[in-house]
Amino acid sequence: MYEYFPENQTIIEAFLNCDTQWVRVAVGMASIITEGLNYCALKSTLEMMGVKRRSWPDVLDGIRVMENAALKVIRERENRG
Repeated sequence: MYEYFPENQTIIEAFLNCDTQWVRVAVGMASIITEGLNYCALKSTLEMMGVKRRSWPDVLDGIRVMENAALKVIRERENRG
């Protein structure tokens, strides 16, 4: 269960719906780094969710905030492994 402001519901739902859409890249022979979300998949997700196009810029801004916060945690874990 998450607590959030109601105006962020679409942003959070879109972010969570893209949870399998992280772009990961092999570096060398033994490591993989996460680069971020696949924004083409995000576009499809917004379309399937029925988000009005005029809202996309605001939704994208919110998703980028969440993506950057998630990347900090993901990269810390990647660097430990």
